[in-house]
Amino acid sequence: MFQINLGIPPVLFRSLRGLYPRVVRRLNQKLNTQVQPALQQDLADLVEEPGPVEHPFEFGTPKSRRWYFANMVPKGSKGGSYRRTHALIKAWRLKITRQSDKSYIVVYNERDEARYVYGLPFVGLHLFQRQIPGHTHTGWGKEMKVAMALIQEHGVELIREAYQQTLQEEIRS
Repeated sequence: MFQINLGIPPVLFRSLRGLYPRVVRRLNQKLNTQVQPALQQDLADLVEEPGPVEHPFEFGTPKSRRWYFANMVPKGSKGGSYRRTHALIKAWRLKITRQSDKSYIVVYNERDEARYVYGLPFVGLHLFQRQIPGHTHTGWGKEMKVAMALIQEHGVELIREAYQQTLQEEIRS
């Protein structure tokens, strides 16, 4: 038998041992500075206001109808449609969370009234809390399931790319 031992510099294995923590640290930075802003832009592009309100507006309860006319309609007026401020659409936010072995793309609306307009929460891309019927008829949230599926698909793709890029950068360094 003929054998030749070729040396491997010990520094190589020492650097590989520290690779995982460095990759995780750099990946978290990329998720915050690259992936999350890109997905926030996707969200802004996908979530839209529906067309004008359908009349007669169907309130959720008689109490909510009374509240609307007592608080939202000018005194002496016979009613009319609510003037949109566009604040509800602008209040959509997205963040990427990591908890041990589970990670999520969390999509939420900062406005309290979102639960009445869209119905909440989303579970498995299905609404299970009742949406106010008038908002359903107007079209609020109609495209939400499709929008969330597209964001999830693009998010997974961006995260995978960020991980591969980070791993290559760390191996090179």
